[in-house]
Amino acid sequence: MEIPVFLPNRPNTKESLRVTKTLSDGKQKVLQVFSPSAQQTYALKLFPKNLYGASQYKKEKLMYKLNHSNVIQRIPMVCCDERFFATLTEFAKYGDFFDIVTKGHLNSETLIRTYFHQLIEGIEYIHSQGVAHLDLKLENIMLGADFQLKIIDFDQAQMMTDKIITSGGTVAYRAPEVMNGTCSHFTAADVYSAGVILYAFKAREFPFVENIADPDFKDHRSYFTFTRNNKNFWRMKAQVKKDKNLFNEDFIQLLNGMLHENPSQRPSIQEIKESRWYKGPVLDKHSLAYEMRFKLEPNLSMSLIKKKPEKLKIESKLPLIITPRTPKGVLETPITPKRALLETPITSKSLLEISGTSKRGIETPRTPRKILEISLNSKRGFETPITPKSFLDISGTSKRGIETPRTPKKILEISGILKRVQEIQKTPKNILITC
Repeated sequence: MEIPVFLPNRPNTKESLRVTKTLSDGKQKVLQVFSPSAQQTYALKLFPKNLYGASQYKKEKLMYKLNHSNVIQRIPMVCCDERFFATLTEFAKYGDFFDIVTKGHLNSETLIRTYFHQLIEGIEYIHSQGVAHLDLKLENIMLGADFQLKIIDFDQAQMMTDKIITSGGTVAYRAPEVMNGTCSHFTAADVYSAGVILYAFKAREFPFVENIADPDFKDHRSYFTFTRNNKNFWRMKAQVKKDKNLFNEDFIQLLNGMLHENPSQRPSIQEIKESRWYKGPVLDKHSLAYEMRFKLEPNLSMSLIKKKPEKLKIESKLPLIITPRTPKGVLETPITPKRALLETPITSKSLLEISGTSKRGIETPRTPRKILEISLNSKRGFETPITPKSFLDISGTSKRGIETPRTPKKILEISGILKRVQEIQKTPKNILITC
């Protein structure tokens, strides 16, 4: 199947988008299409040319003026097929968050908070443009090729200036006032839906079961229990999840506000950002991409994956206390870049102490009239010429050092780089030591 379109960004370009896959087959069909001229994959959303389709298409076009990293990017296009209206957007490679959540990929507090930050940033931008989404749900937030959250589907969106709500929302996500058709505070309705999404991120289930037919439905899945006996609600939720530490106090406090029965009592976007749970640690873009790539592409060759950061970078707005560690071992003396020539007379009982290179040092005996020449000519350490009757070979800069036998009356202790020579006693004959 091919869809004829005209692409304004490419003058005089009319082409057929090749349909490669059906992404959604609900009220509006969404197709994965390929553009031969651009060599790109896109998502094409179709609206039937009838009264209902025209109404939904008009709302969907509210996204045309939006441009944000956490809102799906629209691709300018004119559909040439007379059967329907259409919108073309970037293709979200990794699908929607319903699959990501149900498969357990959001398995850490930091990861959950990172994506909740992106959701709130996207909602804040949409509201700043005078638009309310009014149908936020896991199926309407996607994960792009850059592993960033993308808000999609504006076919139930409304302008903030509208006085009457026409959106019905989605069961389990919609605020009570949206369900009753009495919503007049559109931003508060989006905050409620974001709260449901946050709970789903954490618990991998919905907080409530919407049961209009049975008003006496009162268990841990009931909104009535949440509003009338809040402590018992959270206690029962922890019991069902078999984890009493799953919901901490900061998380509960934030959710209690976002899911409040009274829209005027729900926090604003700015107040959400000021909450203690929101200010916890999050992953930076590189660390987030590294972690999610392994979760979503387990069979990807290691050679195709960027090197793991030495330490995942975590950003937090809360003050952190870091205690430095004392490194193990003995501090090493830095190597002196220039050679030094020192002449030191030594007697048979004198002691030459040279400090520097090794952690343990190197001990070397001397005979009364033998000459020891030590030079820094090698990267590996010390080289010693042979004398007529005996030789001393000192090599390497091992961490353990090199120990040679001692003579009864002469001891030479060498510890590290030959940096400092102390003269103890003069002898009739001078010995030249080059270091």
